[in-house]
Amino acid sequence: MRDDLYERADGERELSLLSPADWGRRPPHRFVGSYRLKADMTWTPTEAIGHPDDTRHLIARLLEEGHRGDS
Repeated sequence: MRDDLYERADGERELSLLSPADWGRRPPHRFVGSYRLKADMTWTPTEAIGHPDDTRHLIARLLEEGHRGDS
């Protein structure tokens, strides 16, 4: 499920389950973007979902370096 972020005229931002299309292409506030809340409680822009990141590679490298330092 995704949440859409809107910015009010006063600069305050709010999340909504309604997309710009759901508002009839006329949302009440400026549409900022769509986000998904991931299991680790971080918000990810929907356009970045499915793109690989280097987190696993970085963790593996750090663990490998840690094991070398234990000897």
